[in-house]
Amino acid sequence: MEKLSEVIKDIAIYLRKSRAKGQEETDETLEKHNDILVEFAKKHNLRYVIYKEVASGDSIDGRPEMIKLLEDIENDLYDAVLVVDFDRLGRGNEEDSGKIKRIFKNSGTLIITPNKVYNLENEDDETFVEFLTFLARQEYRMIKKRLMRGKKIGSKMGNWTNGTPSLPYIYDSNKKGLIIDQEKLSTYNLIKSLFLDKLLTVENIAIELNKLGIPTPYERGTKWYGVVVQRLLLSETHLGKIISNKTKGNTRKGEKIIKYPRDRWIVVENCHLPVKTIEEHNRILELFKQRNKTPSRAKQGVFDFSGIIKCSLCGYSMTYLKKKDTSKIYMKPCWYIDAFGNKCKNRSGNVDEISKYVLKAIINKRDRLIKEIKDGSSKDNTKTELMIKQKLKQIDKFKSALSKIDDAYDLGDYTREQWLERKSKWDNEINKVNTEIIELENSKLKNNEIKFKEDKIKVLDYMINNLQIKTKPEERNKLYKMGIEKIIWTRIGDNEETIKISWK
Repeated sequence: MEKLSEVIKDIAIYLRKSRAKGQEETDETLEKHNDILVEFAKKHNLRYVIYKEVASGDSIDGRPEMIKLLEDIENDLYDAVLVVDFDRLGRGNEEDSGKIKRIFKNSGTLIITPNKVYNLENEDDETFVEFLTFLARQEYRMIKKRLMRGKKIGSKMGNWTNGTPSLPYIYDSNKKGLIIDQEKLSTYNLIKSLFLDKLLTVENIAIELNKLGIPTPYERGTKWYGVVVQRLLLSETHLGKIISNKTKGNTRKGEKIIKYPRDRWIVVENCHLPVKTIEEHNRILELFKQRNKTPSRAKQGVFDFSGIIKCSLCGYSMTYLKKKDTSKIYMKPCWYIDAFGNKCKNRSGNVDEISKYVLKAIINKRDRLIKEIKDGSSKDNTKTELMIKQKLKQIDKFKSALSKIDDAYDLGDYTREQWLERKSKWDNEINKVNTEIIELENSKLKNNEIKFKEDKIKVLDYMINNLQIKTKPEERNKLYKMGIEKIIWTRIGDNEETIKISWK
């Protein structure tokens, strides 16, 4: 450690909160670690850059500073990384720890703690690091298990352990439970009244709240939306209950969410003051059940352009209508209404005319690709690969010749002028062959591009041939989606419609 600056100059300091005995460290602890590591770097005369992790995610994906650090290590920016303990780098899954170890090992970057230097290119250090990683991972699993157990026990005791409480409640740390915020209660009662008494939809309730300028339940939420209103109305927390163990998994960690059946939920009654009666809750459920019945138009199924034609103003999919007295399909005006009740101004269009336009566009696209292939020149890449291999062998021979010249110069067989002359000759030969290899690689890319275009033509031909013979709209919908990403539709006021096709 005393002569550290002789082999190490540039380092990264990585700071991250950890959980000790199930409790997450405070910002104050993190600042203490910062002071310890900065003092260490200054004592050993090391240049440093600090990477401070604000959020402490379990996996690398949840740690943006770690992602940046690993990228910088791969770009050889640092000789070493300084951490207060080895497990600050990560104790997540095997994939994450393996990735961290591989990047440090391949780049030759050291890991330094105030007590030890780890070099993963050294077999003993690598084995020791693997052992430390195993212990850290086991400790993390036990902490996680205790946290989950504590949360379940807390719920059974009537303590609030479910994160941010639902409006109009706030968390009281002294009671370890929920109390009613009277100001927020008036907002909740208004929502309940608009739904039960005025019979407004959740979307219309959101519009009313936005017009009144009432703040949303979330700090980052600037507007009310129907889904937020719906969740509030359906929440059983408002009955005085605490419900936990409804799901397993975390999307932020890349885990699949598993929903448990109600008989596996932990439900504790009479935990806090209710803000709705069981009769009101049952009526809310009944109204949602009535409104969720599938309307007859929705039973009509898929149309030719379902999910393909998008409104240019708001980005939502356009909708369609099939009239009972005719087989004709109509595209309706854009249905979208913003958070303040303003309806989108994009008008409807004639589906038959759109179908003709799109078919013509597909034919034109295919013809353009055919022309581009004719204008280019296609060769077999097998011959090109063989030529590249031969060129690489040439470079190996030239490098061998260079090595012999260097050896001869070291032995005194050449003067410096003779050595530079011969070295220049072989350097030029190597550069020349490298240029030829680049040209061959470009030729390969060009041939691959032509092959890609040929594959596109096959798809477009298949679409053209089948669009005119398929009778079911769902079949034509699948055909359109084979080659088209989306169709952007615009028709405002008396202006002519514009159609832009985004190809796959």
